[in-house]
Amino acid sequence: MNIPKYILVIAAIIIISIIGMGIYFVGQISSTYPPIETYKLNYSKLQFENKLKSIELKDEYKVSFTDTTGVDPDSEYNYYFNILDKQTNDKYLLTFKADKTFFKDEQVKLSLIGLTNEMTNKVVYEIDSDSEKVKEMFENKLLLEIEK
Repeated sequence: MNIPKYILVIAAIIIISIIGMGIYFVGQISSTYPPIETYKLNYSKLQFENKLKSIELKDEYKVSFTDTTGVDPDSEYNYYFNILDKQTNDKYLLTFKADKTFFKDEQVKLSLIGLTNEMTNKVVYEIDSDSEKVKEMFENKLLLEIEK
């Protein structure tokens, strides 16, 4: 039983391609940027959502929810959202999750993921050198608005 070499080469290419597509697919699902900074806020989920609504009423900002993740009904979902600063066109990429513990009041864990600016096509994530500047801008402007 002599199998020609070209059939073995084709079979090896097909097997390697299938394995490569699987690795690529898994890598794309799990590729997320780490947060620039995470903040614990002493608000319930409902209180935090009301804070976001009050920020949007000031007409300086636009809040838009983009996604939720989580499948376990016993745990809270992660809520992904953006806050657009209409004056500077800076869009803060954020996520929050209600953090419930048995002995403490509910808190919101807010994570600053990044910043984009559509006018300058600038994108900043945790791995970029400007991430500290983005953190400072967020804390001095938006976080102060949220905590009012």
